[in-house]
Amino acid sequence: MNIPTISVITPTLGRDSLTRTMISVVPQLGPNDEWLIVADGACPAARELVERASDTRIRYFESLDNRSAYGNAQRNAAMRQSKNDLLMFVDDDDWLLPDALDAVRREGVHGVPLMFRMDYLPRNTLLWRVSRLREANVGGGMFVTPNRRDRLAEWPVYDDSYSDDYRASDYQFISRTLALWPANSLRWCRDVIYCCPQHGRGQ
Repeated sequence: MNIPTISVITPTLGRDSLTRTMISVVPQLGPNDEWLIVADGACPAARELVERASDTRIRYFESLDNRSAYGNAQRNAAMRQSKNDLLMFVDDDDWLLPDALDAVRREGVHGVPLMFRMDYLPRNTLLWRVSRLREANVGGGMFVTPNRRDRLAEWPVYDDSYSDDYRASDYQFISRTLALWPANSLRWCRDVIYCCPQHGRGQ
């Protein structure tokens, strides 16, 4: 059985918290995994951090798109450049829990979209099959999907007029992607892989 390779995608504004994210991700990357860090325009702090890491598995680039203050255009740009079997999304103010990528590899052999669990600290909630996924922009870190262009939606992109729909952009990406798969393809996984410590701050 082939072990799937992973493309981790992180849009960034160059916040200090990216250092903590990097500490959680880099040690878990396999030799053939990749981490695509996409800055929202010029971001010297993020570029310098990646350069100091000096890790060929990390690919940094800048993609300015004024329609997307929430990083979705950057996620889409990274997806188009990704090369590996599985896609997962880690924001630059969150982090992966220990053994998260091992869990993704283990479950990823099934070849279907995966929903893991997440420690959502702002509400002291362990998210899994709860309505809050529809209510806030917090679900993307729990979702892992095969990198199949025919079964992959784009993240919704909005202009500066923003409707309230942006608050559910994670849910929209997940639900639109799942609509491209046969019914009941989603595999629910018990592993807690992701920590969201301060959602909504610094945006």
